[in-house]
Amino acid sequence: MSVVLVDAHNLAVFRPGRPLFEDASITVKQGERVGVLGVNGAGKSTLLRIFSGRTEPDSGTIRWGRNVRISFLDQETELKPGTAASNVGFHWKGTALLDRLGLDKQLIDAEVSTLSMGQARRTALAASLALESDLLILDEPTNHLDLDTTEWLEAELKRFQGGVVIVTHDRQLLAKATTRVIELQEGLVYQHRSYQSYLQARAVRQSSADTTEFARRKLAQQELAWLRRSAPARTRKSKARIKKAKAVIANDQQQSIRHSRLDLNSVSADRMTPRLGDKVVELHDVVIGYDSAKPIVRGLNLTIGRRERLGIVGANGVGKSSLLDVIAGRLAPQAGRVSKGPTVRIGYYDQRLSVLPGNLRVFEVVTAPGASSPTWWESAMLERFWFDADAQRAPVELLSGGERRRLQLVSTLASAPNVLLLDEPTNDLDLDTLRALEDFLADWPGALIMASHDRSLLDRVVDDVIVLDGTGRAGKWPGGYAAWLEHRRSLRRKHRVMRLQRFDEQQVLTDDCVTHSTSNHRIAALDGRVGTQSRVDTQDGRVATSGGNEDQAGLSPKRGYSGSGRARCARKGNAGRSVSTIRFELRTTERMLKKYQEQVASLQVRLEDSTSDYEASDYKTLARLGDELAEAIKRKDLTEELWLRLSLELDERTASC
Repeated sequence: MSVVLVDAHNLAVFRPGRPLFEDASITVKQGERVGVLGVNGAGKSTLLRIFSGRTEPDSGTIRWGRNVRISFLDQETELKPGTAASNVGFHWKGTALLDRLGLDKQLIDAEVSTLSMGQARRTALAASLALESDLLILDEPTNHLDLDTTEWLEAELKRFQGGVVIVTHDRQLLAKATTRVIELQEGLVYQHRSYQSYLQARAVRQSSADTTEFARRKLAQQELAWLRRSAPARTRKSKARIKKAKAVIANDQQQSIRHSRLDLNSVSADRMTPRLGDKVVELHDVVIGYDSAKPIVRGLNLTIGRRERLGIVGANGVGKSSLLDVIAGRLAPQAGRVSKGPTVRIGYYDQRLSVLPGNLRVFEVVTAPGASSPTWWESAMLERFWFDADAQRAPVELLSGGERRRLQLVSTLASAPNVLLLDEPTNDLDLDTLRALEDFLADWPGALIMASHDRSLLDRVVDDVIVLDGTGRAGKWPGGYAAWLEHRRSLRRKHRVMRLQRFDEQQVLTDDCVTHSTSNHRIAALDGRVGTQSRVDTQDGRVATSGGNEDQAGLSPKRGYSGSGRARCARKGNAGRSVSTIRFELRTTERMLKKYQEQVASLQVRLEDSTSDYEASDYKTLARLGDELAEAIKRKDLTEELWLRLSLELDERTASC
């Protein structure tokens, strides 16, 4: 039975005027990976801090398993004075993690006070992963991670043997790496079997809420019409009925803000996007950097059109933010020229929250300096971003990280830009805001240039990408993010095949012949049955089975192929194996691949059936099925690699014959 790591009952946390959440009863067991979702300000970070023991709930109880070790990554980066290495620990694991997260030797030994926001964030993540822990609690761990590192983190979380509780806006990470989802919405706590189940339940709940909202609005309109009747009639009205009618109308005014969907497209598009001329921004032989000896981008020529949909991709530290700064005019290029059209008005949504002083009130962020109140348009725009009348007068310092990012987006759009620059716009935003932002950007009438690691956002919004490779080269890749990603995958497949070929070349045997026993070894190893292994008998084409000792002898170099096979190979000299031999191995590998694909599909169905009723699930069975599925996927992947290598070998042999 799985070990309980943390067990919470009836947790409640309140904020002035409203509860963050109530009656939250949540148990996390070993092997579970729990995603926590909710709009900004719903209490996600607060819940994680309670699980970590750093915050006390207002009511309810929480218990941790005996000797449970907890590692916690807070939303606010917390590093101790010293170097990055001293924060992570002076051991091989910490050094390896820092290197994997993109901090080189110079940065590892640098004082944390000199690190950028992204570097400090990655140092904090490395420190969390380096600890020997049973419960890993991560609040927005993918912020400031590039695409490769996000995929690496996804794999690490899947391999982690303990429990994981994670808040993230990365939808692919939620879909692939979590086994359960907790949703916080308007003080209530919903639990879902998976991210897909969350999406389905949310859609059903939203449809029901829309129906209820329509009925409530209709009732409010009826009550308002009743109150507006002539004064003589009003004098004869029941005081209780008048009080009830006013309550319905007041509730309608409040609900229309709190329960409305975030619809950015309804915010006066004509006022937000002045007409853009033919010339927008042009870069001519631009060199970008801070050290003249080591430019981060060199020789970049770029013409941005009126309806540009451009993504900027690359690893951390290759100059994505610097390129945006140059386009925005914040950073002068080391060489080259940047020219802008006369009608260009740039709105820059960057990663720096420092532009939102905590002592300001919310409405003061979007109004003119010294204004005592927002205009009707500014107030309406804030309401569209879920800042009601009370929230508009709240101090910025009381907002959550996600709410600050949402307010920063309001401020950017309120400046009425027609060229929109976005630097990691998804950091700290909740999923509802992300979906609304995607819809808005898809119909944005101006030019859009965006640096992002969000795979879903890039795939949906941009048409082309600028690729920065870290060596100073930068170029435009047509076809957008999907085309670039497929190119990267093809390169990775090619590199895997080359590694396999180099491995096989080391298995060259005597008589100047290349035996295919390597392939037999692989197919045998993939079968995974205890006590026996399958191998290809090259004498008659059958698949034979043998025990451990006999199998080792049967697949030895001198017995891995028949005499006739050696003779055929000898006749070809050093040219390699015959086409028929390769085709035979390819057919055998295809049969094995089909077998493993069927195993994976069957185990996925069984796992889904076992988790259909979460409360009644047998955790031991779930853990066993999960292990079997992981092993089956591993065998399938290895067989696919072998099939690919054989296919390429066959192509080369048939082309040369």
